Amino acid sequence: MKKSFGFFRQAIERDPKYALGYSGLADSYVVSYVRFGLSRNEACPKAEPFALKAVELDDRLAEAHYSLANVRFFCNWDIKGAESEFKRALQLNPS
Repeated sequence: MKKSFGFFRQAIERDPKYALGYSGLADSYVVSYVRFGLSRNEACPKAEPFALKAVELDDRLAEAHYSLANVRFFCNWDIKGAESEFKRALQLNPS
């Protein structure tokens, strides 16, 4: 898990418009919080800007909306906002 942060950072350094890299960073922070003991206060303020950037860069990327949904659900406890983003992700990629 720790290696994922470095790889995703390398990806966005090489291509600052690579939405999947930002989405991956957001996911890494959320998963580290939910599964691996990173504190909410450390993970969530970092995850949210990456998820928002991914959606900003590519609004048609299902993974970006999925990342934002996870941030809204696990970090912000915004159930309705998370549901909306999960639905958008499924709309973009039903599989």
